[in-house]
Amino acid sequence: MVELAAAELPFALVHPGRVRDFARSMGLLAKTDKLDARLLAQFGEAIRPPLTQLPSPEVQELNGLMVRRRQVLD
Repeated sequence: MVELAAAELPFALVHPGRVRDFARSMGLLAKTDKLDARLLAQFGEAIRPPLTQLPSPEVQELNGLMVRRRQVLD
């Protein structure tokens, strides 16, 4: 995900269950890499999920610090 943003490639994060439901609605139950790639392309074309924008590097660093703080407190 970070690599895609660094390369300035558009991407969308989608819950896997949504894609699985989409596959079921099309009658696709098999699961292979080739089928998954085709399915993801069809899902993107049909649903047009909103593109994901990563937070700024500063916000990402702050989020990481907050996660670590919670880990230490726990």
